[in-house]
Amino acid sequence: MESSFSWVEDTEFAPHRLLRATLRAGRAGVPSFSDEEHDAEFVRLDGDRVVLLRRRPSKLVDLRTGVPLADQGRFALQPQKSAISRLDGRPVIALLRADTLKIRDLATTDLIAEVRASFEPGSGVVFTEIDGRAVVTARAESDGISGRTPRSWDARTGEPAGRPYPADTFVRRMAAGRLGERPVVFAAGSTGILAIDPATGEEAKPPITRYGEGVTALVYGRVDGRAVLVTGGADSTVRVWDATTGEPVGHPFDGHRTEITSVQLTEVDDVPVVVSTSRRGAPRMWMLRSPAAASGHTDTVNAVCAGFWAGVPVFASASADRSVRLWDAVTGAPVGAALAGHEAAVTGAVFAGHGRDVLVTAGADGVVLCWSPDHDEPRSRVLTRTAGPVACLAATVVDGRGILGIAAAHGAEFWEVEATRPYATLDTGPLHHLDLTTLGGRLVALAVSPHPEGFMGAVTVWDVSAGKPLHDAVLVPEFSAAVGAFGTVDGRPVIVQGIDAENDNGEGESYWPENGGHLTVYDAATRTVLARFDAVSAWNAHVSATGAVALLSVTDSIERGVHVIDLRTGAKIGETYTGHGFADPIRTAALAVDGRVMVASCAGNAVHVWDRESRELP
Repeated sequence: MESSFSWVEDTEFAPHRLLRATLRAGRAGVPSFSDEEHDAEFVRLDGDRVVLLRRRPSKLVDLRTGVPLADQGRFALQPQKSAISRLDGRPVIALLRADTLKIRDLATTDLIAEVRASFEPGSGVVFTEIDGRAVVTARAESDGISGRTPRSWDARTGEPAGRPYPADTFVRRMAAGRLGERPVVFAAGSTGILAIDPATGEEAKPPITRYGEGVTALVYGRVDGRAVLVTGGADSTVRVWDATTGEPVGHPFDGHRTEITSVQLTEVDDVPVVVSTSRRGAPRMWMLRSPAAASGHTDTVNAVCAGFWAGVPVFASASADRSVRLWDAVTGAPVGAALAGHEAAVTGAVFAGHGRDVLVTAGADGVVLCWSPDHDEPRSRVLTRTAGPVACLAATVVDGRGILGIAAAHGAEFWEVEATRPYATLDTGPLHHLDLTTLGGRLVALAVSPHPEGFMGAVTVWDVSAGKPLHDAVLVPEFSAAVGAFGTVDGRPVIVQGIDAENDNGEGESYWPENGGHLTVYDAATRTVLARFDAVSAWNAHVSATGAVALLSVTDSIERGVHVIDLRTGAKIGETYTGHGFADPIRTAALAVDGRVMVASCAGNAVHVWDRESRELP
């Protein structure tokens, strides 16, 4: 598997299914760039060839090979002040300064045309066409018009071409493109992104008003036959828009931390990508479509978990396509072929046993399988068959024995995995979620159940051996009605779950709706509140914990991603992971055994793996 691609089986144009890759890491066919490349921008040389323009000293570096094409120091290139195209079959460059616009032969530097006017170089310069003639467009003063507006000149002669754009057209960035067969110049300014006919100076379509004033970089291109605009913003995001409808495509890409200085569309290994630079940090590459069959799954991935397989740290992904797949938790590479043994959708997976090295999976038909890697081909054995589908699986160790918990339709079952024998049962009723830990040497279970009188959930901590709750059930809002997990803080078990819907402030008052997605961290023994996480998002899809670190998967119209939470303080660790721009609801997320690498699954067939610290591929 190529390490710069997300594991998504998706042959359609879907920029929301991206996996960013820092070019610093390097890969086959892509040069290695460093954080020092912030004094650079991506430009299109001709056709599909994109180069990195280094300015100190000025050089053009081929994106695919990393080889400098020519020393362009004589051009004194500056950001957003140059454009490259072809004229009569030869590459040419337009160079814009405050008082001159020059078109030169890129190879010989011979002057082709020159325009003298009062320009606004920061708005940039673009090549387009009027009636089949190549023209350059830049923002300049025009006779009889107050202020600087976009104007066009013949690229061969420097003579004015077309009509000036409307007098009140304030432009920060421009890009040349087409609406159907009609050449247009897209101009990002205070009123949005305008599409202007360079011949008439009139708007060719209504503007894109959702995101215009903050645009700091703009490019037009086609992806899988679809005309798109890519914008970079002062808010450090890269966004994709349908150039015809003006609608956003997918979610913003947020890998940069400072203002975007350039964006370009190109292809790497036949996969469309956006490359971008910012004022600080390394250039980035964003995959707009992943290779077909990248994840291997063909249906929803319902669960992910971490453990060991034949001594190797791995993740397992369980899918509605009835298969289970393994991924190396260090490299992200697939491990072996898919595990096929279920006859129904796989709904749960966990690594159980004393060494977290026994993979257990469960299906919608209630069949629970244990897998063994100790053969030429992995084999499975049936541990049990429950009455009805299994919602999820959980595991822990009690007195050296690996204990498995099964959230079944009628309640919870517990098994000794290595000994393959029943351990206990709990009559909890239907369960959304189940987690296990030990408290004072005794097995305790965290059961998250639907509330019989509404959409809320009920979280109960059970003493499994005694068969009774340790505390009264806590009602949680519908926003967190199916989430809950055990963690560990300073050696003691803690619970992370939704807030108390009946006593949110500790004074007997119910919660405010805007607080419905918040989480509370409790001491598992005393139910004392230790910390609180105030989530921006409303809908919590899943929470898991490894030690004192929790992963909260959120999915709603406001935010979609994975929070990393410090259970000691309730504070978020780093930024929310949204680099994939998850399009489908997030199902589950998990940390590797060493806590360094994370995995998440979506309601689509995607499996995403990334490093927790760098937010990049492992």
